[in-house]
Amino acid sequence: MNKVNKLIFYFLLVLFFVYNTFYLYHNIIISKDSWNVGDWLINYQDGGFKRRGLLGSLILLIHDSIRVKLEMIVFIIVEFLQITFYYLLVRLLKDNKNIAILSLLLSPLVLQCSMVDPNIIGKKDVLVFATFAYFVYIINRNEKRKYFLYILLFAVTLIHEYFIFFIGYFIWALILSKKYSYKDYAFTFFSVAAPVILIFFLGGNINEGTSFQLLKERGLDLHNSGILAWKYDGKVPTDIWNAWNFYSLYLISLAIGFFHFFYFLKVYFYKSYLNKIFVFIGLLLCSLPLFYLGTDWGRWLNIHFTLLLLTILPLKKESNSNSKNNIIFIVICCSTFLWGFNHFGEGFHFYSKFNILVTKIFNYLF
Repeated sequence: MNKVNKLIFYFLLVLFFVYNTFYLYHNIIISKDSWNVGDWLINYQDGGFKRRGLLGSLILLIHDSIRVKLEMIVFIIVEFLQITFYYLLVRLLKDNKNIAILSLLLSPLVLQCSMVDPNIIGKKDVLVFATFAYFVYIINRNEKRKYFLYILLFAVTLIHEYFIFFIGYFIWALILSKKYSYKDYAFTFFSVAAPVILIFFLGGNINEGTSFQLLKERGLDLHNSGILAWKYDGKVPTDIWNAWNFYSLYLISLAIGFFHFFYFLKVYFYKSYLNKIFVFIGLLLCSLPLFYLGTDWGRWLNIHFTLLLLTILPLKKESNSNSKNNIIFIVICCSTFLWGFNHFGEGFHFYSKFNILVTKIFNYLF
């Protein structure tokens, strides 16, 4: 690996990190976005046990102890998760710093998703990325920590229950590491399934009536809006259907990402790429309830493709690469700046940051 390639990778990763930090500060500290901030502050103090309430309760306890602003505590926690993710990503990349991997990282379905739609920055997806990156890093290096990983999965599921829809990636990573048994697969699954079952049978509403008051008493007014004000009324599938002319465009983004990863797997895992493709399709199908019950289709795709990349990074490549493939990956790499999608609603468009920058330069010059 030559120094130029390393510098390019590190520069781009630092660029993404700085960009995300800037918008994280804007979304959490300046705008106090009620959807982003509120999701981290769901708590047990309002009405007892519920889904997503564990971390919010801890944040309230921290605030009551040291009197730091709630939004600042949220910012620090999310920034820590982001730092963890990028650090582990660098460790997992190791000797994989080539144009093919770069094209995957730059895909709007992976790192560039937040640049295309910065409203996604500050949501709990970074918790999934950091947790899974840590999981993959540990299982490929130190088997002794597996019991800690079970506890970690139990805890993060109490922070957001949608881990149940992505638990397949954790089990798949265990299988590919070839270090674990069926017992480990079962423990991993039940580490997430158990809290989901508890939430289903014992959990209350996200807002039991006093959440906004609890936050306002601590200096944060979310103006009775956002996730804490949202109540599922069963109309999400109807809303998606009514906006199908926008949501159907996600199929274009999915197809581009699928064939991008398909080509990568065919080149670098030519002996086993079909198995990996079929498993990935199966994991996509396992998350269909998310697409049915939630409008944030862009987020679900971003999570899937990011976890897929993290899964394959530590694997030993069966490279069949040549100059022709490298040229194709260079073209793909450049094309990633030309398209994108929003985290909900608009499933495909050509309005990327790159296009906006070019348009501004063009208008300035001419």
